[in-house]
Amino acid sequence: MDEEVSKVSRDPERALKLPVQERAAFLRAHPRLAGVLEPERWPEVEAIGAAFAEGSGQGKQYLGSYAKDDGVRRLVELLAVGFPQRGLEYVARTVPKQAWWTASGRRLGLSSLSPEVVCRNLPAEDGHARILSPRVAKVIEAAQREAKANGAA
Repeated sequence: MDEEVSKVSRDPERALKLPVQERAAFLRAHPRLAGVLEPERWPEVEAIGAAFAEGSGQGKQYLGSYAKDDGVRRLVELLAVGFPQRGLEYVARTVPKQAWWTASGRRLGLSSLSPEVVCRNLPAEDGHARILSPRVAKVIEAAQREAKANGAA
C-alpha cells in the first residue's frame, strides 16, 4: 500500500488540512479512501451544495456518500481540476435559475454541473457575469457564422 494512502487512512485529519484542490485530487486518485475522507462533509462541498439548494429553491441539498452520490463525485472532480470554490458556489446558485436548466420540466442536479457548464457560467475576471446560457452562446455563434457568410467582418 502506498505510504501516503496509509498515512491518510490512519490520520484523515491530516488530509483535511490540505488545500481543497489537493484533497480532491488525492481522493480522485484514491477513491477507496472516500469513506475515511467523507467529501460530502467537507465545508467546501457543503457550501456548494447549499448554494445549489438556494439557486434551485430547495430548502436543503442532501449530499450522499461519495460512492453513492453522483453530485458529490462531480463536485470533487470540479474541485480537483482547479475550479475555485467561490466560483462553483456562484455557478451552483445561478445555473438552476436559467431556463435551459429546467427546460421540458427537467430537474437537473449537481451532477449536471459539467466542466463546460461551469466554464460558461463562471464570472469573468472583472466580476461581471459571462454569457449565462449555452443556448445563448449557440445563438450568438450561429449569428456570427451567418454574418460571416453574408460578408460581414
